[in-house]
Amino acid sequence: MTYKNKNIHRVTIFLLLLFAFFNNKAQIKFSTDFESGSLADYRLVDSTWNKDYAMPCLSYLITSKSDPLNPVDTTLAPSARWFFFCMTGVKDKQIILNFNETDPLRPVYSYDKVNYERFAGIADTCTLHREIEDDRPCYLFMQRFTKDTVYVAYFIPYDYSYLQKRINNWIQYPYVKFDTIGYSRKGLPMQMLTITDSSVPDSQKKKVWIHGRIHPSESPASWHLDGFIDALVANTSQAIAYRKAMTLYIVPFANPDGVVEGLSRSNSTGVNIEINWAKPEEQTEPEVRALKATMEKITTDRPFDMQLNMHSQTINNVTYWVHTASSTSDYFYKKELKLCYFTMFDRTYFGKEDLVFSDLAERYAEGWAWNRAGDKTLALTFETPYTYYNNNPNLWLTSENLRNFGAISLTAVGDYFGISSPDRIYLSNRNAKAKNAWEKIDYLPKASYPDILLLDDLLVKAKKKGSTISYSTGKLLAGTYKIYRWIPGSVTNHQDESNNFWKPIALHTQKKTGTFELKLKATEAGELFDALLLVRER
Repeated sequence: MTYKNKNIHRVTIFLLLLFAFFNNKAQIKFSTDFESGSLADYRLVDSTWNKDYAMPCLSYLITSKSDPLNPVDTTLAPSARWFFFCMTGVKDKQIILNFNETDPLRPVYSYDKVNYERFAGIADTCTLHREIEDDRPCYLFMQRFTKDTVYVAYFIPYDYSYLQKRINNWIQYPYVKFDTIGYSRKGLPMQMLTITDSSVPDSQKKKVWIHGRIHPSESPASWHLDGFIDALVANTSQAIAYRKAMTLYIVPFANPDGVVEGLSRSNSTGVNIEINWAKPEEQTEPEVRALKATMEKITTDRPFDMQLNMHSQTINNVTYWVHTASSTSDYFYKKELKLCYFTMFDRTYFGKEDLVFSDLAERYAEGWAWNRAGDKTLALTFETPYTYYNNNPNLWLTSENLRNFGAISLTAVGDYFGISSPDRIYLSNRNAKAKNAWEKIDYLPKASYPDILLLDDLLVKAKKKGSTISYSTGKLLAGTYKIYRWIPGSVTNHQDESNNFWKPIALHTQKKTGTFELKLKATEAGELFDALLLVRER
């Protein structure tokens, strides 16, 4: 081949590669024509050839879709956090996505809309290829896809259709009742599960209300609640005990329209119904009216003992929104911290440093509950992150560990009410033997020891060092148990690691089912003794 022919051959190959490259570009398509799909705009802003991987590299500017303008709270800017879209024609291409109007730290992708993975790297804040006049950040991610079709989302979706599958599964159990409590603005049913052992009179059980997904983009909250419900309906000794001791009313989707339409923080009309609880009737959305009416009906005889509002947040840790004592009461504040500390029992997902505090406001569901029942109802908002937990970027959240944390949260609720089961036994000072060397104090939560978080209603205090107290239970199943002692302390410093936690003190092996007894000695005069907890190790 002559030199001239070689050059012609090279040019021909280059042109063929260039044609294939640009032809491949044209084949990439975006779509959101599926449930919870959401995207405002996309635009190809750059295209190059990646020599290292011998593949095209395409860069897109992605603009997330904003919620409708809020007609009730007109000064509240609409959110555009959620995105969920499909790309086709991406196989063997390097794709760069520059996200605008949203704040993903590390989104997810899936080839089948079932199994999701995180993008390879954490976001780089970018200015490359941006044609935006202000200084809002843009988040850049790069990924090489191995299949032709891929779904990209802010977090693992938990959509309306999936909820229907889960409800159909849960209602197979005889202790699960299903109701429609009202309808959304666009006519979707607002669904409620009532889970309890009906053989026990309601008057003998605690009342617990839970609703989730008021903000439709907060899908981690749904995975968390999913695990909570699964643990509650399970055929375990703990779940059986909980169903006998509690009636739980659960509304998984308080904003079904928003979930279906792929919105971020509003319902279909643009109203953020999380802050719609104190509005006049004409400005109250149908979703909130349905929730209020149902809650009022259930509590005609007595208020809820607990009311939880399940959310997710962009801060990289789990937390409760704890209402200050100054905006509620000292007693309510201690009740809040009690549930918080129980939820961080083994600190797997949640620690004292993660707590967030705010004043109670009547525009929220918690404020509505306070106005109706005061400190009789423990009302709290619970937040799971989208990213990782314990502020550790090596501990990324998945649907599975969120579901596992849901089971842990259920245990915390049971511990809060002092519910014992054969595998988790709560021992009260009421059943302990403490003789003359002890001072017995009937603990009045609103008066005695106002700054100390106590679990028991009878406190014992050692009069001298070496005083002995004995705890026992009549029928302990054979097995190995870890024994914990509650270390009471001040609630003034909520991050104090030296108190207000379950301290492991012993490991006990029960060789055969029968009586259990444990004697403890005071290490100093004035030492306070509260409850014990026995946890059976499997």
